[in-house]
Amino acid sequence: MSIESECVEAMRRNSDVFLFLAQSYKISVLSSNTATKHMDEIMSFFLLKLLSEGDMKRFCLIRSSIERITEKGNFPLVSTLDKIWKASLLGDIPQMKQAVLSLPHIHKQTGEEALRKLTTHEEKGKTDEAKEIKGGLQNVIEAARMYFRV
Repeated sequence: MSIESECVEAMRRNSDVFLFLAQSYKISVLSSNTATKHMDEIMSFFLLKLLSEGDMKRFCLIRSSIERITEKGNFPLVSTLDKIWKASLLGDIPQMKQAVLSLPHIHKQTGEEALRKLTTHEEKGKTDEAKEIKGGLQNVIEAARMYFRV
């Protein structure tokens, strides 16, 4: 059984071994510098899995490493993930939802998990920023009180 067929099988079963197999598959694809029959499905599911786990750095690194291969061919699922990523950077939740809905059945559940993770990450960033602004304002007020007491 080839690494590609093992990846496809693990992807369909949503197996825990998939991330390990996909990493091995990525290395084999990069070393041969050619796309395979199921590359779009496997790499898009791999990247989507990383997004659903909140591993944005690894997502970016792997996406950039496969760029030279994906630019040579037609990879609609990887392009859909690019749309999800770009929409998440812009905070465009409706665009992200639309892109997730266009994913195939196998990718849908993981896509919805990634959507939840990305939107939660956005909301958390906004609340952290608001706390930071409030904390900074409190510090300025406290400093002003101390200054005028003297």
